[in-house]
Amino acid sequence: MNPRLRKDLELLPLRLKGENYVLVRDPWGLVPEGRLLPFSFLRLVSLMDGTRSLRDLQLRIMEDMGGTLVTLEEVESMVKKLEKEYILEGSAYEQAKQDLIQQYLESPLRRPFNAGKSYPEDPDELRKFLEGLLPERQEPSKRIKALIAPHIDLRVGGRTYGEVYGRLPSSPPQRIVVLGVGHQMDQGLFSISKKDFLTPFGLLKNWKEASEYVSSLNEPVVVSEVFHRSEHSIEFQTLFLRYLYPEEEIEILPVLFGPVSAYLREGTREAYLELCGDFIQRFLEIIKQYQDTWIIAGIDLSHIGPKFGDPYPAAVLEPNTREHDKRIISAVSQGDRDSFWESFARSEGRYKVCGFATLALLLEILKDYNAELLGYELWHEAATQSAVSFMGMVCYE
Repeated sequence: MNPRLRKDLELLPLRLKGENYVLVRDPWGLVPEGRLLPFSFLRLVSLMDGTRSLRDLQLRIMEDMGGTLVTLEEVESMVKKLEKEYILEGSAYEQAKQDLIQQYLESPLRRPFNAGKSYPEDPDELRKFLEGLLPERQEPSKRIKALIAPHIDLRVGGRTYGEVYGRLPSSPPQRIVVLGVGHQMDQGLFSISKKDFLTPFGLLKNWKEASEYVSSLNEPVVVSEVFHRSEHSIEFQTLFLRYLYPEEEIEILPVLFGPVSAYLREGTREAYLELCGDFIQRFLEIIKQYQDTWIIAGIDLSHIGPKFGDPYPAAVLEPNTREHDKRIISAVSQGDRDSFWESFARSEGRYKVCGFATLALLLEILKDYNAELLGYELWHEAATQSAVSFMGMVCYE
């Protein structure tokens, strides 16, 4: 038995009451929210990569402890405990995960997975929280075609969220496309949800006609909708929509984007259109038929620093990152597809723009618009010496 740490867990250093810990975040919710491990466990679980036996782990632990005796039985007991808690891969984790997938697929609803974790679950508390983010609403003088909002933690990106959603008019269209990033999608290009989205403020109905039509393409273009279960990038946008329009009948088309760049034969627009052309065409047909449809993209930009695989802290990478983001934002503002793809090729993926595929589609389906940049920020996470950038933008007719 070679223990292996789950690849989809997020392990975050945390200092609490003078002690160092590791906070475990689980996209499946199997590990309880707020689960803390002693910081010394970080070294231990990092050794559990599937290449080391229990005996190997025993020797490494004893070496780290200066030769203190640790029995094989103690190591085995610890591994079993971590497996039981779903921190390690194994039969317990796989069975529990499959049970969750089955439950989700059988339900007609996509429930608010992040309620009570990333934002208040209680409607009154959430209403008060969102009110604090949103400025006084002003009716736009032009018809809105699209919004670009962050999907970073609401407490971090609150000002930019507020600027974007504060521009919405008092009356929405009946149909809204909501685009997001499938952070757990390790395969496929797109994931379409056919479920109604439940929020603490009530339900947002699925745009069935569109979701059925767009999702009828085969893998790897369109893959299972299970990736929507815990994804926050669309969920955060639905909070604002149902808060701002509590009574209106709104239908949404939720679309998550997978690792598109991994499927490209080369990093060019031509290769992208070759790969995603059928999907784009279906989107264009929908937008042409229902021209008052809004498109909302919940995206972040660059991800830099050790947390995201860089050898240097974000502070060192920040100047070049800002220049890169500036080029991306300029290309999107002007609808300049060539410059957008030139920036992608030039960066060679160094900045890990998680919203790149979402923006690429947006540039293909939006025509003749005027963009207004409402905000740009680069937020630093001190504990990991890493940073994430994001923006807010409104595209008018």
